[in-house]
Amino acid sequence: MVQFAKILSNANFNINYENTKLTPRIELIFLCLQHKYSDEETAISKKTEMVDFRFETDAKGLDYIINELTIMKGFLEQSSELSDKINQIVDRKELK
Repeated sequence: MVQFAKILSNANFNINYENTKLTPRIELIFLCLQHKYSDEETAISKKTEMVDFRFETDAKGLDYIINELTIMKGFLEQSSELSDKINQIVDRKELK
């Protein structure tokens, strides 16, 4: 599984050759850690390498991403509250 490490960005402009207008764009670069396993004669080894996922978008696309991430964050917060309640029940069962 890939694990998120950091996000970077590059701002630039694209030119529309039909009307010669510049439009602002942003390149988002998600840096992630990925495990690589190798089977050697003596043991299995695990190495971690940095991989990147890049894409370019405009302000409208960025707003869409922010909205989706906000929704996901709300779901995660609700799930966290539920897991806390479940953990309390499990802890009580283990004490008996």
